[in-house]
Amino acid sequence: MRASDKAYAALREDIIEWRLLPGTVLAEVEQSERLGISRTPLREALSRLTAEGLTTTAGGRGVVVTDISLEDIDELFELRETLEGKAAALAAER
Repeated sequence: MRASDKAYAALREDIIEWRLLPGTVLAEVEQSERLGISRTPLREALSRLTAEGLTTTAGGRGVVVTDISLEDIDELFELRETLEGKAAALAAER
């Protein structure tokens, strides 16, 4: 598994399990040291989390955990699961 995938999974779980609360700044240096990876794969992981709405960029502050409810998270992943299933079906047809 790639370092960015491991970082993504760890950060996603920490956000969903409320170990990283909304408003928490995810400083690159701190998080890369905590996860034992370099900053480049961490940036990739943070980018994926931002694309999913779990984090957001906050001007000069860096990346911040969004203020999102558990219901919102469930809806996002239900939508993602549906879209990815459809995309896989279309790819298989082609």
